Amino acid sequence: MATPRRTPRAGYVRVSGTLAMVVLVVSGMGAGAIYYSWKEPRVRAAYQKDIASAPTTQEGRVDKWLEHGTPQVHHNLSTFARVSAEHPWIVTHTVEAEDGGAPFVHGVDVQDLSHDLLRREGLTVVLQLDAPRMLGRARLGGDSAEHIPHYRAEVPQDVADARLREIVEFLLADLVKALEKDIEGASLEVRIGG
Repeated sequence: MATPRRTPRAGYVRVSGTLAMVVLVVSGMGAGAIYYSWKEPRVRAAYQKDIASAPTTQEGRVDKWLEHGTPQVHHNLSTFARVSAEHPWIVTHTVEAEDGGAPFVHGVDVQDLSHDLLRREGLTVVLQLDAPRMLGRARLGGDSAEHIPHYRAEVPQDVADARLREIVEFLLADLVKALEKDIEGASLEVRIGG
């Protein structure tokens, strides 16, 4: 039994699917080329303008680095350095509680960390942080807690300061290397307290 042939509706032209696909692909390629031809000179001009306006002095280059480096430093310290979402702290150490309860946690609270952390002094980028202090009592868990020193008694402030500096320098090592590589004579110094 033969199947009846459908006749096209009035006003419609039947087009081959292959032909339609070829037309779409060719027109798409042409549209991309036209857009690129229109956009490329504008992008090149903006790039050349940025290069021409770039600072030429070492101090100016450090200032430009601060524009891009400050948000990265802030993000590394306020997000990656904290021990957990419940405890937004850079923990330097814990001290055993005499009552046998949760230990005393010492460090820096980074929940409301200032965005004005960095400043330039010559070719040195200075990162200023508060000194570690007692933040509360908590039993810390997770991978981060395994690396936190635990003491039976209070430790001198300079020991806590040194631990904070060590943590921060570790977290920012890649940024510091990039700064020193990109700008000859530039460095980053971590200052605690004061």
